[in-house]
Amino acid sequence: SIGEQHQLKDGSNISSASSASSGAFKLESIVISKVTVKSSHKSEKRFAVFEVNIEASAGSLRWPVHRRYSSFATLHQNLRTEGYQQLPTLPDKRIMGNFDPQFLEQRRDQLEGYLQELLRMPRVRASSPFLGFIGAVQFAAEAATEQEGEPLTSFPYTFRSGRYSKRTSAKAASGDDYCATNCV
Repeated sequence: SIGEQHQLKDGSNISSASSASSGAFKLESIVISKVTVKSSHKSEKRFAVFEVNIEASAGSLRWPVHRRYSSFATLHQNLRTEGYQQLPTLPDKRIMGNFDPQFLEQRRDQLEGYLQELLRMPRVRASSPFLGFIGAVQFAAEAATEQEGEPLTSFPYTFRSGRYSKRTSAKAASGDDYCATNCV
């Protein structure tokens, strides 16, 4: 309801009146629950993948997205390009030792703090780059498709629903080489 308070992980509150909304969609919380080190099947390079869990619409909508550090950097740059200058500081990129479990936990915590700060900024959390980063733009499109009675077959829904099982079908559905080989 209007004016209802929601507590963020760090203990601060946001009101649903100021939550990002599109119709009934109200963004409420973002938590990075875990980080996993993966390897590319093409180049054998290792990289960290952060699982970002999003909750919206009074907890009735929940979904994960998987992002690499470079996705956070791209989000930050896209927000700057759109004119948002008073952004929180994105943790620095690290070249060496970035798979150390202690470092990864620290990075997970820093990136979660970064997203929490963005969530407190009404214009930013309603922006296309932010909604795209958390998968909310795709979710809204899927909900519209579902309401029209058509089956949902886009990659984000397929992955969240558990219907995703083959890398080739995911690649065909998404066109995304990263998730097609690494989001299993």
